[in-house]
Amino acid sequence: MNGTHPLFYDRIDAGQQLAHQLEDLRHSDALVLGIPRGGVPVAAEIARHLHLPLGLELVKKIGHPDNPELAIGSVSTEGIYLRPEAERIDMDYIKTETERIRELLRNRQLLLTGTATVSDLKNKDVILVDDGIATGSTLLEAIRDLKHRGARHITVAVPVAPPGTGIRIGTSCDRFICLHEPPDFSSVGEHYGDFSPVEDDQVTRLFRSFSH
Repeated sequence: MNGTHPLFYDRIDAGQQLAHQLEDLRHSDALVLGIPRGGVPVAAEIARHLHLPLGLELVKKIGHPDNPELAIGSVSTEGIYLRPEAERIDMDYIKTETERIRELLRNRQLLLTGTATVSDLKNKDVILVDDGIATGSTLLEAIRDLKHRGARHITVAVPVAPPGTGIRIGTSCDRFICLHEPPDFSSVGEHYGDFSPVEDDQVTRLFRSFSH
């Protein structure tokens, strides 16, 4: 916090503030990808301000067969990343889980964006956006996925994160932009005046507005 005042009025305000730090990419061939659901309103403001296309980055972990909370890898609509510990897991389980998760993600892609088509990232510059970082695990999985899909240059842009996050995330991407790393950070939401949950229909409306 800055005194008793939140750093951002809402996600729209956060996106507008981030967009000013990305002016060098205005009218470029970059693609803005939001992490649902909270990252999408932030990403939409960046895309709108910089006159860039908006997309969605969907990624979900593969849980260990004996402990679903323990990730052994991650799956996106187009890619898969397996951690070293996955070598000890039955490949039939991994294959079945990958197909199940990918089907879920493709259905979600269709629901939220209105299209089953996923952006081709080969040799593309990507701006990956979320509404803040708590642990950073989702962003790291997303970065791995973007690299696997051939992204040329990855910029991660977030409004707020815990101190030192830039070092961990920044070494995984090409450019890391974070507006604030408050020393008293305890949660993302505490730094917003309005951190209302983002519903599916709100995300759908945002993508619909970009398709016209």
